[in-house]
Amino acid sequence: MCTGAEMLMMGGTAMGGFASSEQGKTQNALAQVDAAYERDAATQQADRILRAARTQKGAARAATAASGARLDEFSLGAEHEIDTLANQDAAMTILTGGRRAGTMERSGRMAKKAGDNKLNASLFRTGAQGYSNWKGAKKAATTQPFYDGTTGDFSGWEG
Repeated sequence: MCTGAEMLMMGGTAMGGFASSEQGKTQNALAQVDAAYERDAATQQADRILRAARTQKGAARAATAASGARLDEFSLGAEHEIDTLANQDAAMTILTGGRRAGTMERSGRMAKKAGDNKLNASLFRTGAQGYSNWKGAKKAATTQPFYDGTTGDFSGWEG
């Protein structure tokens, strides 16, 4: 008992909900890709840090040897410090990249949930509109006067 315009409006509401859901899924997929990229970038940066540390350790050892000092535990202290700091920097780089990636993944999941919530809301709204239109049409059919002047109220009718 809905008019064509009412049906189009309800269909548009439902289609808007489906579009929101698809948009949320797309944002989630993009966030997952960005998160994987962030993790890979952090790992690559950590590798560069460790390579640079190996170069610095070699230069420190060469400088120590060139100075004529004995290569013992005391003279190699700078190498150990370079190694320790490089490992800490690499670990922090990976940790920070992992945290940023986790944030991106959570953001994507939230976008997907938001899209799904919009879909559910639009479906409920469409159902409510349909029910409201149906109740309005039913009420109009029972209260409209007939040509003979009576109304469509059949509550006392026994047929």
